[in-house]
Amino acid sequence: GCRVLAVDYRLAPEHKFPAGFEDCLAAWRWLVANTAALGADPERLAIGGDSAGGNLSAAVCQTLVAGGEPVPAAQLLIYPSLDLGWNSPSHQELADALMLPRVRIQWYTDLYLSSPEQAADVRASPLRGGDLGGQPPAMIVTAGFDPLRDDGRRYAERLEAAGTPVTYREFPGQIHAFISLTRVIPQGNACLREAAN
Repeated sequence: GCRVLAVDYRLAPEHKFPAGFEDCLAAWRWLVANTAALGADPERLAIGGDSAGGNLSAAVCQTLVAGGEPVPAAQLLIYPSLDLGWNSPSHQELADALMLPRVRIQWYTDLYLSSPEQAADVRASPLRGGDLGGQPPAMIVTAGFDPLRDDGRRYAERLEAAGTPVTYREFPGQIHAFISLTRVIPQGNACLREAAN
């Protein structure tokens, strides 16, 4: 019973940060302005994504709150990448992780950012945001064998501390991208059903 708008945003390396973020923010603003034409309920708009999409969703929510704009009714962040400094314990512990080893993470980051200093920008690293008050209710999903695990866990803790309702769900035995691999990892379907509910 829900309509889904999938946003096609500009990608690196042809379009470096913050191009993708700006496209997602523009898409949200367009959605808010066009709910009637789309037959969508303006009170039930949510935002979400996995991995880099989780990063963009969290950054859009922070920007909306900071600007006093309408915010989503909910945000769904699935194994989100939230700090491009890559210094959490899970990044150290899982440097050779399946699907997302540290060498690939660094390669992605180098393609995305124009300079290492941009990692400090909260639009690139939402976990570095100062005041997280007023954020939309969140469901955050992480995987136990994912270097991004601690990004999601720490963000959930910070949102809760700021008074945001959070549902945090870690799938301990899973790897990054497990919801995209449902033919071989049935737990991905279980995760999607839980998130949809």
